[in-house]
Amino acid sequence: MSDATKTQPARLSAQLAPNIHFTFTWTSSGISTLSLSPTKTPTPSSVQHSEAPPFVQTALTLLTAYFRAQPTTFHEIPIDPPFGTPFQRAVWSACRTILWGQTRSYSSLASIIARPTAARAVGNALARNPIPIIVPCHRVIRADGTLGGFGLGHNIKRLLLNLEHPSTAT
Repeated sequence: MSDATKTQPARLSAQLAPNIHFTFTWTSSGISTLSLSPTKTPTPSSVQHSEAPPFVQTALTLLTAYFRAQPTTFHEIPIDPPFGTPFQRAVWSACRTILWGQTRSYSSLASIIARPTAARAVGNALARNPIPIIVPCHRVIRADGTLGGFGLGHNIKRLLLNLEHPSTAT
């Protein structure tokens, strides 16, 4: 879909997990952004969940389950990132195939997209991921098993990996 025909993103803010506030944006084509921020007090939703399209409601339900440590997959949630080169979009698409409790190395993800020498570029693409968790870039680690980078910080990456599989977060 061309940028000229996309609808303007809508926004929803909600607290789906203790101490974590989420903000979504979406277009008619899918989730565009997901941001997380720590919070100490409950934050009311900015729109009623019933006003959101079904895929946003499904994402809210799945994220709630995710933060209750219930194995969750986000494959059915359509995404519509507001930016991204063809390479970045290929990386994000490949990243979505990493299942709950699994990890892949940056070099492994580079091989999946048929660019086996592009591990560093894969890391750079993941650093620009506008839809964390739904595009589970936290599941990509260094080849030596250490965490590697994460846009939301190492503590959040470790928290997410521990939530999925305690032995993966070194």
